[in-house]
Amino acid sequence: MNFDVIAIGGGFAGLATACRAAELGLRVAVLEKKTEDRYACNSRYTSGVFVVMGQNALSPADKIEAAILAGTGGGADPALAHALAANASRTVAWIREQGGRLLQVEASDRKQLVMAPPRRLREGLDWEGRGGDVLLRKLEENLRKNGGELHRGVRVESLLMEDGRCTGVTASSMGGTVQYGAKAVVIADGGFPGNADMLRRHISAHPDRVLLRAAPGGDGEGIRMAEAAGAATGGFGAFYGHLHHRDAMNNERLWPYPHFDSTAVVSLLLGPDGRRFTDEGLGGVCMTNAVARLEDPLSAVLVFDDAIWNGPPAKARPVGPNPYLLNGGASLISALDLGTLARLATLPADALEESVRSHNEAVAMG
Repeated sequence: MNFDVIAIGGGFAGLATACRAAELGLRVAVLEKKTEDRYACNSRYTSGVFVVMGQNALSPADKIEAAILAGTGGGADPALAHALAANASRTVAWIREQGGRLLQVEASDRKQLVMAPPRRLREGLDWEGRGGDVLLRKLEENLRKNGGELHRGVRVESLLMEDGRCTGVTASSMGGTVQYGAKAVVIADGGFPGNADMLRRHISAHPDRVLLRAAPGGDGEGIRMAEAAGAATGGFGAFYGHLHHRDAMNNERLWPYPHFDSTAVVSLLLGPDGRRFTDEGLGGVCMTNAVARLEDPLSAVLVFDDAIWNGPPAKARPVGPNPYLLNGGASLISALDLGTLARLATLPADALEESVRSHNEAVAMG
């Protein structure tokens, strides 16, 4: 059970690492804790859009690098930003060499690369036979062709450390304990969206009132093992997510699509006091983080008018909230005047009217 490289986690990161290492003639194993043939993971659930900080992955490297540095507020490591940008187009070429299909499709005002077959435009979770699922299976097939191994049902418990370096892992499998030796170990088991304690510590005081949009396997075990081995950590105070109707907490047809991002950027996102608490123009991911930080994340209210609901914002691809939200069983509160809307939405009428007035004045002034 000795390998040159071990990858913990059988998603894109783990399988891509292993496939490339096997191509280079190394002895490789991927350790995946789930046992199913098509185990659930974010890579299988993905909508498959290939972007880097919103930029098409085939954009010029300097454009991608600038977007990374700007989008992270200068917080990204310049060397890593440069490496990611410089390798983006090479990554696309490698995936195509692996047999992955990537299509150029029209999205909003620009072309985007999307894994094929693309997901169908409908509400709910739609992954079987779609791009992410197909590419994962192709990578597994290629891994085996090049002599690599994928071990299912193996849960890594800890890293083996000798004289300050990692020499393998200890794992549980079939009720027993097994050790894997390795010259290099890549931790690629995702983040911590399924770990309530870590969510409470880093993201929201009320993780039970935040929707788990990811696959349930991300329990932060890789981070825990790395910390136990002495790794430094940081940057856990923000996450990637989208705005959903609160009914999605109990209705699986309302996640991972549709979401409200395209509508929210031209709407008012209000707290229970009827006042705005973030800049909607920063986009859906930033708004989602702001909602998670509320005392009650389920208290946020999105206010928009008929022109927005029946216009491009609410009907944006891939799955805008109109009509998929209603098709999925959610409801909207609507009224002909703000006073009635405030009463129905249990918002303070004066605060709602002031929020709308000041917002409209700002829009009118450009």
